[in-house]
Amino acid sequence: GWKSTGKVLSVGVVSPYSSQVDAIKGRLGKQYDTCDGFHVRVKSIDGFQGEEDDIIILSTVRSNGRGVVGFLADNQRTNVALTRAKHCLWIVGNARTLYKSGTVWTDLVSDAQRRKCVFNATNDTALCKLVLQVKQDLDELEDLLNAESAVFSNTRWKVIVSDEFRKSFTKLKSSQLRREILQKLVKVGGGWRTPVRNLDVPGVSNLAKVYKIRDLYLIWSTDLEKSEERYIQIIRIWDLLSQQHVARTVQRLENLFSMYTDDYLDHCRGVQTLGYALF
Repeated sequence: GWKSTGKVLSVGVVSPYSSQVDAIKGRLGKQYDTCDGFHVRVKSIDGFQGEEDDIIILSTVRSNGRGVVGFLADNQRTNVALTRAKHCLWIVGNARTLYKSGTVWTDLVSDAQRRKCVFNATNDTALCKLVLQVKQDLDELEDLLNAESAVFSNTRWKVIVSDEFRKSFTKLKSSQLRREILQKLVKVGGGWRTPVRNLDVPGVSNLAKVYKIRDLYLIWSTDLEKSEERYIQIIRIWDLLSQQHVARTVQRLENLFSMYTDDYLDHCRGVQTLGYALF
């Protein structure tokens, strides 16, 4: 390992935004200041110009469905960011956002995927838990309800939450319960299905699902969304309710589903391995 070389290993954490630099410095504190043979510094891209470190961890910050990458759309700034590492470069960001940017990042993501160098946070239990823990500590768990957020951006099924669910979620006072619910949504988006019927509601089709989380009930269904020239299955999260309100909400959904065509319903019920295109 590097310790046997007797040399100092330098690690640089780089961000395009000074506010994130300050936030990262605040989180790191001085915990690495006394490490022997190991040096960590946090700077903006502009602050690293003309300098290098053995390992660079680059945060691309932006996460959205439009491909907007902010400062990183500038080729010169991107060039500086990508050439600061002597031996190893780790890029932390939303691959989908970077790919959609139509900039050099599109080619970079394609190349990384081709070389199998893209690692999804949602596929790594430790990383996913870390994202949830940090958001819980910052009391920002509701930020993760966006379909493009770190925990949902790479799930097998796209997860869409309703305004009703969002309102119910934000009313929860327990951050631990919020975290449990988000973990359940990630599992559902990844393809997990409970083998247990949590609640029997008369007259319910097999489209509306009711999953129990502590003393609350998560109501969701499989739906379809048009993507370019094809339809794909998505997970639609309808609400989070106490037991007394479940039957009425499920009945409302049944009334909604009754207006769908048989073909549409068949495609919603179809068991898809990876949320693939249907037609």
